[in-house]
Amino acid sequence: MNFMINFFMPAKALVRDNDFYHIKYGRLFVTFLHITIVPLMIFTVVNFLTGKTLAAKLDLIALASFIFWTFHFKTTGKYKISVYGFVITCQFVISSQHLIAPLGLGSNLLWAPLIIISSNYLLGKKNGLRLGVICIILMIIAETLPYFFPIIKEGFKNAEILQYNIGIIIATGISAFAITNRITTEESQYQQQMDQQYKNIFEQKETNSALLNIVSHDIANPLTAIQNRIELMIKKTGANDQTGKILEQIKKMHLAIDSVRNYRAIESGKLQIILKPVDLTKTILESLESLEIKIKDKGIRIRKNFNIDESIWIKGDEVSLHLSVLNNLLTNAIKFSHPNGVIELDIKRRGERVLFSIRDHGFGIPEEIIPYLFSPTKPTTRIGSKGEKGTGLGMPIMKMFLDRFEAHINVYNAIGGGTQFDIEFLANEAQKVNDHEAA
Repeated sequence: MNFMINFFMPAKALVRDNDFYHIKYGRLFVTFLHITIVPLMIFTVVNFLTGKTLAAKLDLIALASFIFWTFHFKTTGKYKISVYGFVITCQFVISSQHLIAPLGLGSNLLWAPLIIISSNYLLGKKNGLRLGVICIILMIIAETLPYFFPIIKEGFKNAEILQYNIGIIIATGISAFAITNRITTEESQYQQQMDQQYKNIFEQKETNSALLNIVSHDIANPLTAIQNRIELMIKKTGANDQTGKILEQIKKMHLAIDSVRNYRAIESGKLQIILKPVDLTKTILESLESLEIKIKDKGIRIRKNFNIDESIWIKGDEVSLHLSVLNNLLTNAIKFSHPNGVIELDIKRRGERVLFSIRDHGFGIPEEIIPYLFSPTKPTTRIGSKGEKGTGLGMPIMKMFLDRFEAHINVYNAIGGGTQFDIEFLANEAQKVNDHEAA
């Protein structure tokens, strides 16, 4: 059975890394197809041998349809369309067989609940409900149509009606048992795979943690000693281009190590953030001042679309807002701005929130990167407009702090070029009231 299931599974489903969820439902669908085809083949042969040609032709049409949907799923991997086609074909055949069946042969309709329940499991409640409605409509049509139009009934003897009813009841029961058993097996395998996946992730996390400890401790300490020696040498003999470049590279390495340390501290919960009133306007100006050299070196103009003398209070942490949020946003904007470009900053009040926007006019972010911009595991780092490099951790660290500020961030490529980040902070109303009272 497993060989047949694997054979008819689409190749993309089998090679998709650790996508156990989709593989499970794909395997169940292929199983349902085979479980349905087997009794259908038996009834096709029986109908031909007993002279029930009309019923046999309907069975052949159903067999051809099931084989089509089997290969359609294998070749295209389109799960939803294949399940829809299979279920509707099943119900159409059941309704057609019931339509031509003589009075007393109503066991055909026993297949309908099994099909409805299976479709609900394969496609979820919403799509399962849609298919259930379609199945019920087809059953009602099959039951009521003979009252309005003359229908040619298949010829059955009384003994044959009893035999067919017994056969259909047995086939339905066996199919229901087989489907239930397969669901149980697949769910068990799925759970085992997920347990193993969680175990692998945990072990990988422990390994990564050990490696990060090496990076943040065993490398940082010697690096600090080297930096101190170079700075001392510069003080004694003066700086030249070579020593200046070396010192700059060491500082960048320190920045990368500090980013890793901060990320680990936030992730592990060791770095606790206590929300306090923070003057957003003042902190923005401080960040701009700390990045003044970078801004001037690239000839960037900063357009402040807000009153720099008005304090706008938000809930956050001043140090992390400055170093990990605003500095990251501004550094990013500078990095991807063209030389002599413009960066726009804006602050707006929105009820209980404060919207801070920063927009550059550079070359924007590739659309395929945007969904993963704040993920620490996805490679999203890019070279700046003048060859600037980054660690790739700035955005994930910023997002972690913003989550603790209960702030929302949105990023998109702006019309006319460049990228815009919109951040909604929680306004600190109590502090705003105190400001008015002090005034």
